Amino acid sequence: MSLVSFVLILFGLFFLAPEGLQVIINNLVFSWAGLALLGVIVAVSLTWHFAGRNKVEVAQDIIKQRQKPLLLLLVVLFGLIGLFLAKGSAKDFLNDPSNSQRFWAWRAGIQNGLDHLWLGTGPSTVPYFLPTIRDKVPFDDWNDNNITGSLHNEPIDYFAASGAIGLIAYLLLWGSIFYFAVKGIRHVSENRRLILSLTVALAFFLGFNLFFFTVVNTMFLPWIAAAFILILSNNVSYTSCADSTVFKGWIRGLAYVLSGIFTLASLVFVSYWIADYYLGKGFKTNNSDYYKKAATLFPFNDAYLMRHSNANIVAMAQGIDVNDVSAVESMKPELESTIQLAQRAVDIRPLGHANWINYGAVSLFLEKVDDTYIGQADQHFQKALDLRPKSEIAHLEIAMSYWRAGDRDRAIDYAKKATALANKHTIGRCSGILGQYYYTDEQFDKALEAFKAAKDYLRGRDKQMVEEYIQELESKRENQI
Repeated sequence: MSLVSFVLILFGLFFLAPEGLQVIINNLVFSWAGLALLGVIVAVSLTWHFAGRNKVEVAQDIIKQRQKPLLLLLVVLFGLIGLFLAKGSAKDFLNDPSNSQRFWAWRAGIQNGLDHLWLGTGPSTVPYFLPTIRDKVPFDDWNDNNITGSLHNEPIDYFAASGAIGLIAYLLLWGSIFYFAVKGIRHVSENRRLILSLTVALAFFLGFNLFFFTVVNTMFLPWIAAAFILILSNNVSYTSCADSTVFKGWIRGLAYVLSGIFTLASLVFVSYWIADYYLGKGFKTNNSDYYKKAATLFPFNDAYLMRHSNANIVAMAQGIDVNDVSAVESMKPELESTIQLAQRAVDIRPLGHANWINYGAVSLFLEKVDDTYIGQADQHFQKALDLRPKSEIAHLEIAMSYWRAGDRDRAIDYAKKATALANKHTIGRCSGILGQYYYTDEQFDKALEAFKAAKDYLRGRDKQMVEEYIQELESKRENQI
C-alpha cells in the first residue's frame, strides 16, 4: 500500500472518529506541540540523510533498545496534551452540568434491566421507563424541562431494552469482530496497517458510545468498518456450490432482490433525514409550514404528526375568539383534519405522553361544536398523566391546552399542580406561567406571589419580563394604599 493511499485512509477514518477525538486530533496537529513534533521529525530525517548512517548508529541502538517504552511515553504525552488543548465535546462533557442526569440514567437503565432481566422492556422504551423508575432510583436533580431520551451508554441501553439476552448478543457480536481483527493484524501482513487503522477507529467509535449516542446518519459507519475488517482479515469465503449454474442463478436473483430492497430502504432513510431537517427548521423558526413538510414527507413518525397537529391548533386559537362558538364552528373542517393527525400520532406511539396531551388539546376545541367529543379531552389528558404522573411539564402543557381553549379555571388548576411538582430546574417556568394566568384573570395578589417565586430561577428575557410584571403589580398595590 502506498504512503499516499494510507494517508487518505487515515483521513477518512478521522471522520469516522467521534467528535471529541476529532477535536483532540485537531488541537494536536494544529498546535505548537504538533508543529514542534513535525520539526523534530524533519530534523531527524535531514540528519539521517546528510550525516550518514555511521554517525547515528549509537542513537539508533538506543532507540531500538527502548523503542516500546518511548512509543508508549509519546502516546501518553500527546494524548494528555490533546486533552489539555481540547475545547470541544471532550471538555464540554467533563464540564456539562447535565452529567448528573446522565449518570442517573445509567443507574436507572441497569435497574430496568434487572427488573426485566431476560428480555428487557423492548426497543425504543427508554423515554417511557425513565420517568416511572424514579421511585426505585431517586434523583433529586431531575430536570423535567430536558428529560433525556436515551441512556447515553450503548451496552446499558441493550441491557435495559433487550435484557441479558440482548446484552450477551451485543457483546458476542462486537467481541467476534475484534477477535477477527486481532487475527488479521497478526496473520495478514499485506493488510495489517489497514486492519489496524479500521480497528482503532472502530474501538474509538464504540468507546464513544459508552457516553454519547451517535446521530442517525453516522450509525452505519461502524458496520462498514466491521465489514472491511472481516474482508481484509480473510474471514469471508465462498461456498464451492457456487460452481453450479442453477445455484449461480439463485444467487444472482437474490442479489438483485437485496439490491432493490436496500435501494428502497435508502430512499426511506433519505426521506426521514430530510423530514428531520424540516423538523429542526420548524423548531428554530417557529414556522408551522416546516412541520407540515416533515409530516407530509415522512408520515410514519409520531413526532412530525404531533408537531404538525399542535402547530395547527395553536394557529387556529390565535386567529379566532375561542369562546365564540360560531367562530370555532367555522374552523371545524380544519379541526377534524387536525385531530386525525393527532390520532395517528397516538396510534403510532401510544406510550408518548405528549401525543396524548396534543390529542386532548384538539378535542377541547371540537367538543365546543360536536357533542361526540365531550369528555374525550379529559380522558386523553389522564392517559398522559398515567404515563408521566410526576411530570410538572406534562401538567403545565395540559394547563396551556385549557388556557388556549378558553377554560381559565382548569388552566390555573393544572398550572398550580405543575408548580407544586416543580423543582429548581422548572419552578421558574411553571410559576412564571401561573403568574401570567393570574394576571390575565385579574387575580393580582396571587400573580405577584407567583412572579416573585419565579424570578430567582429565570434568566435573560424571561427574568426581565417577570421583573416588569412585579414592578407593575407592586406599583398598583402602592397606589391602592
